[in-house]
Amino acid sequence: RIMLHTPVMLDVTLPSGSGIPMREIQKDLYAIGKNIIWMNFSGNDFNETDLSILKNMTNIEKLRLERNPLGDEVVTLLSDLKYLEALNMNETRLTDDGLTRLKQHPSLKRIYAWKTFVQEKN
Repeated sequence: RIMLHTPVMLDVTLPSGSGIPMREIQKDLYAIGKNIIWMNFSGNDFNETDLSILKNMTNIEKLRLERNPLGDEVVTLLSDLKYLEALNMNETRLTDDGLTRLKQHPSLKRIYAWKTFVQEKN
């Protein structure tokens, strides 16, 4: 893995309902993106455009996106995250199609999809 400067691994949480728009924190997240291994964006009203920042978080292992207005389009943003092991998509608009695509991610071991549009059979 390529880390910035010293090998510091970060667990970053943006408090749920913070009201902070992505444009205000984007520059800071770009600066430390390669060092983030756990990221929590839950409950911050972020959409797929806001989350384009994820492409810079190449070492992320655990990602919490629950309670955001996200649908299946977010799957494309996650495809290059080769260390991603756990993803929380609870209370989003994820569908069976999105879940099927997520299951094809080579490193993803756990996907949480409670209160989504995914059918129980999955």
